[in-house]
Amino acid sequence: MQTSKQSFHFNFAYVDEKREMYIEVKTTTGSSTTPFYISENEIDKSRELKDKYYIYRLYKMDRHNPKNVDYFILQGDISTNQHVTIEKRNCRVIINNSTEKL
Repeated sequence: MQTSKQSFHFNFAYVDEKREMYIEVKTTTGSSTTPFYISENEIDKSRELKDKYYIYRLYKMDRHNPKNVDYFILQGDISTNQHVTIEKRNCRVIINNSTEKL
């Protein structure tokens, strides 16, 4: 597994003979519907990589017990994902509904 930061616009890359995954991790201490921020470059990268791009959305993160965290996964072009709305002014991602069905 390769690790990366801003220059590639994702946190991790996983590539083997069967699949390619580019993973961005977004974490908050709030609930699953707590908004999070994403850069224009990350949005562009999700458009470019399509189904190879994943956002692992970690929430209810407890700094004193980091193993106690919930998550869901958003895959593909984040700008066309029906479960979120992206505020254009500051690239804040708002979850439109419960993520239990994701």
